[in-house]
Parts: sequence; C-alpha cells; structure tokens
Amino acid sequence: MVNVKLLDRKIGESGLKKEFVAQQLDVSRQALATKIREGRFNTKEVEILRRVLNIHTIEELFQIFFTDFVEENGNKGAARR
Repeated sequence: MVNVKLLDRKIGESGLKKEFVAQQLDVSRQALATKIREGRFNTKEVEILRRVLNIHTIEELFQIFFTDFVEENGNKGAARR
C-alpha cells in the first residue's frame, strides 16, 4: 500500500509538477492520480519515482511505497531489507 500523504509531500518537496511526474511514468495526470489513490505502482514505476523524486534511502522508499511492510515490521525491518 502506498502512503499517499508521504508521496504527495515528496512530489511537492521536489518542486516537480504532477504532470511532469506522470510524463516520466508515461501515463496521463489522471492515470497518475488513480495510481496514487489506489496505491498501484509496478516495480518499474516505483524505480522511476525513486529516481525522479530523489528517494535515496531504503527507509524512505519503504515508508512511501511499502506502508504495509513498515507497519508490520517497523522501520528497522525496512532498513534490514
């Protein structure tokens, strides 16, 4: 499950417009909104977002894109992966 608040915050902090982020994923802005709302990103899309949004730590990656894992295992569990 995607942490929508963290993902939206990360996009905002990046200074990038959602239109640009959507283009990087090769989807429309509306499709990006749906992906965020439904929390449905494939592995390739997560990697693109990691690069575009400058997500450098595994902890931050897990907090945004693997919320269920972090909730079950805590931040330390995410850091070990």
